[in-house]
Amino acid sequence: RKAWPTVAALDPRAAFGVAAMMRWDCEARIAARLMLREPIWPLEPPLPLEYKFVAADTIVRLESYHRQCAEAACRAIRDEAWCKRIYNKASCPHCQGKSGSSTQNLRMNDWWISYTMQSAEALRSRPAASTVRSEDFVLSIVHKTFSTSLCDISSDCMQKIKSAVVLFCKEIDTVIGQVKI
Repeated sequence: RKAWPTVAALDPRAAFGVAAMMRWDCEARIAARLMLREPIWPLEPPLPLEYKFVAADTIVRLESYHRQCAEAACRAIRDEAWCKRIYNKASCPHCQGKSGSSTQNLRMNDWWISYTMQSAEALRSRPAASTVRSEDFVLSIVHKTFSTSLCDISSDCMQKIKSAVVLFCKEIDTVIGQVKI
């Protein structure tokens, strides 16, 4: 068990296999949560050697947990009030998000819609906040939405984007954390 945290950090699938094989329930739950960062279906070779010793129903329950987390995240994103609450929280309380030009404000709204839609798609296979928190993921949507270099986007807009992403990811973690393993 001493080496298990290291294995879990490097290879959650192998860590899950070991934990399930040894009947370490707590560690298996931790590994299952870590596995949300990666797509796990379809199960294709190379499978961790440890999976040979894991009951098929355990693997099915893992798949079900992964799918339930994805469904919970997507359900939350489809909830307009949920998304609006996050976006509004990210707004400056003094100007209610009306910073910069009206064009940039419209682009911010477009960015938020694109971000949430693309997040829902990404979270279907990798239902973890880290999936939609990555700088590459966020900035690719910023570039597509604003059609300009980052230097041309106001610092207020960039700050709101950062705040919205942080709040969104925190809320996604909360939603996923409510799914029972």
